[in-house]
Amino acid sequence: MNLQKIRHTVLKTFKWLLISVTILLISVFFLLSLTPVQTYIAKKSARFLSEKTNYTISIDLLNIRWFDKMSANGLVVRDTNQAVIFRIDELYIDYQVFKFINSKEVELDYVSLNRPDFIVGWYSKEKYINFSRFVQAIKSYFSNPNKLKKKIS
Repeated sequence: MNLQKIRHTVLKTFKWLLISVTILLISVFFLLSLTPVQTYIAKKSARFLSEKTNYTISIDLLNIRWFDKMSANGLVVRDTNQAVIFRIDELYIDYQVFKFINSKEVELDYVSLNRPDFIVGWYSKEKYINFSRFVQAIKSYFSNPNKLKKKIS
C-alpha cells in the first residue's frame, strides 16, 4: 500500500512538472513574440555590441514575425568619433527560418530599406573607411566573442 502511494505521488509530481514546463515554454514563446519585448532585447543587444566594438549601435523598434518576416525601425550606427556611418528609418526582411537551420549561408527572400543614409568616409589619420572599420570590429568580435577588445586598431 505504501509503495502505491509513493508511485501515485511521483506520477502526480511528474505530471505537474510536465504541465508547468509546458506552460513556461508557451509563456516564453508568447512573450518573445511581443514587439516591446523584442525591442527591449534588441536595445540591450545593441548596447552590448556597442561596448564590445566601440561603435554606437541603436535601434528604436524591432518586430519579428516568427518564421517569416522581420522589421526594424530607427537603426543607427555611429563610428568611434560619433559620426553616423549609416541610418535606416525602416528595414524589412522576408525570410524562411527553416532555411537557416541546415544552412551555413544566410538566404533572404526579400530586403527593403526605407530612407537609408550611408555616410562613407575616413579620417585623415586612418587607412580605412569608417564602414570597413565597423565591419572589421563586428567580425573581430564574432570571431572571438570571449576576447575583450578595448579598441579596434
